[in-house]
Amino acid sequence: MPGGFSSGFSNGFGNGGGGALLFEIVNTTKSTGGAPATQNIALSKFGGATPKACILWAQAVTATGFTGADAYISFGFADGTNERSISCAIEDGQTTSDTNRRWSNSKGLEIADEGGTILAAADVTFSGDTVTLTWTTNNATAYRIILWVFGGDDISNALAGDFSVATSTGNQTVSGLGFTPTIVLFASNIFTTMDSRINVAMTWGAATSSSARWTTAFHTDDNSGVMDTARWQRTDNCLITISDANGTQEGLADFVSFNSGNFIINWSDAPPAADDVIFMVMDLSDVFVFNETARTTTGTKDSTGAGFDPIGAFLLSYNLVAQSTEQDHLRFTVGGADGTTEGSAWLGDTDALPVSSVDNYVSTAKGMTIVDADAPSSVDGEADVSFITDGMRLDWTNAPATAAQFLGVMFGSAAVGTTRRYSLAMTGVG
Repeated sequence: MPGGFSSGFSNGFGNGGGGALLFEIVNTTKSTGGAPATQNIALSKFGGATPKACILWAQAVTATGFTGADAYISFGFADGTNERSISCAIEDGQTTSDTNRRWSNSKGLEIADEGGTILAAADVTFSGDTVTLTWTTNNATAYRIILWVFGGDDISNALAGDFSVATSTGNQTVSGLGFTPTIVLFASNIFTTMDSRINVAMTWGAATSSSARWTTAFHTDDNSGVMDTARWQRTDNCLITISDANGTQEGLADFVSFNSGNFIINWSDAPPAADDVIFMVMDLSDVFVFNETARTTTGTKDSTGAGFDPIGAFLLSYNLVAQSTEQDHLRFTVGGADGTTEGSAWLGDTDALPVSSVDNYVSTAKGMTIVDADAPSSVDGEADVSFITDGMRLDWTNAPATAAQFLGVMFGSAAVGTTRRYSLAMTGVG
């Protein structure tokens, strides 16, 4: 039913505590052991504290840099008890496009191929200062993985869940959270049942208030003799749903409010079906949802207004200047930084070609990467990400030709100019 999700609130955070905010990003590779395979990821700055929430990204490449190959990706949320994920597969070099997508309410990561066969799937649990990925299905390929891990006293609660979207305009209440959040993150691949579907339609969103929100999405068609790919990005709503057949907008929701045990969104454009959306809600003391644009010449650009001194960021981009309408080509970046080390991943699929042209890129050196080209051999733009009073600074060591818009969330735990009361690190495994 709209507004419901399939798991209850979990507050079993074990030994959490220690530091006002603990935030660590890990760049690593998937275990190659036969299932069931246990992969323990030690967190260097949690000091024995148990994590409380985790964002996950997996991409089916084994090396950093550019790889022109099939794109298999998965994105997930985990709170130590509940986990949700979405995934897609896009085959390269095909005269007839071949794509697939899945979602799961029981796995933090689930990687599948274009035929829907699950190649790897992991349960995500926390203990001590460790994130454990238990691969219940696994192959012998060391795919790239990025984790954004949260802990410490500044996170009172966190929950990974899912809900079915309303199919009429107006307010929709998502209830049963067990606390009052301060941020919600959304993701969806636009269908209702947990199985494989052709076509790719994936969307992300975030909100902290009715004026601080964003959403981005991409589409790739299946069984097409001329490639049909598209992308969206908006900063005036928190969640867009798109057609899996052609990428056009099907639903649009803005954020209304956080309340005790629920949040409310408002559908100005009602989706035609009760598709599932996964989400992560957290109660964080200091969090800032924002959007920014790249420099078009090398050098630094500051993004301020957080209201606190950030220590980390989660970043997304559709690799194009700001637009509110559907645009050609799939281009998608996810990235992050914590003030010490950075990482980002990108995938692309070009529109209107007779043969599919799919590309991947992974960096463990840059927090934001911009690429808006077919079969690229170099990035259009890339930036080092650091943190300053009241915000963040991007140093564009390569600058794109256009002011590509990117989206983000900054995290911290101290008011502007005050002594920081937290610790964090980002560990890279090249």
